[in-house]
Amino acid sequence: MATVRLIEYDQANPQVRAVYDDIMATRKVNWVNNFWKALANHPPTLKRTWESVKEVMAPGTLEPLIKEMIYLAVSATNGCEYCVRSHTAGARKAGMTDAMLGELMAVVGMANETNRLANGYQVEVIWGLEALPPIPVPHTPMNTGAEPLRRAGTLMRLRKSPTPIKRIGHGVMGTPKVRETVQWFRTTLGPTVGAALPGLDVDAKARELRCQAGVLAVATDGQRELCPRDDDGRGPSGSVDEHGLRFGRTERRGDEGLRIV
Repeated sequence: MATVRLIEYDQANPQVRAVYDDIMATRKVNWVNNFWKALANHPPTLKRTWESVKEVMAPGTLEPLIKEMIYLAVSATNGCEYCVRSHTAGARKAGMTDAMLGELMAVVGMANETNRLANGYQVEVIWGLEALPPIPVPHTPMNTGAEPLRRAGTLMRLRKSPTPIKRIGHGVMGTPKVRETVQWFRTTLGPTVGAALPGLDVDAKARELRCQAGVLAVATDGQRELCPRDDDGRGPSGSVDEHGLRFGRTERRGDEGLRIV
């Protein structure tokens, strides 16, 4: 039973009567069904809904029978009894047979079943089978066990950007062959000696402390600063060897040697 009063033609105001007249003229009937009588309780909704239905269901690329059958299929899926009955009648009037109705309901039932199966299993969508061209990505050559010097002499530099990286990470390593290891890093990975930058004098003490702790730091200009100890572990803080490497005091752990943090 409707939750609102059904407004008959003789009870309607002029605005509602104008919509009723258009419905009857468009459909070539002399009556208005209950759906429109219920919407007449709010004339703006009645007028807006009828104008939309009239435009969408008018003959176009899809013939009226196809549109009515689509409307029926959606109504059956949504569980609207009123719309199922209304558009079954409309589709029959447009030429739908019992066999067509049977096939339509079979499609509706199958679509709803497979929709729920796909949704339940969360099956991923595959967008076609054609392989897309690869996206070009520049790669810096990397050293491997078979090619340990593949990128020897090639410096690794970060491109300038609005957000320059001040520090990219840290690591800890130990070796009894400090000079050989540092030279390998210089030759293979390409770190350079960090330089004192204008305006960064306030960081001088911090850099000295990092050197004393054996820190491998990244300066604001993207350069790296190596601070290993010498062979006897007593390298003077801030001294520079023939390779341009700054030496500092690091923690000695037996034969571990260099400790870079």
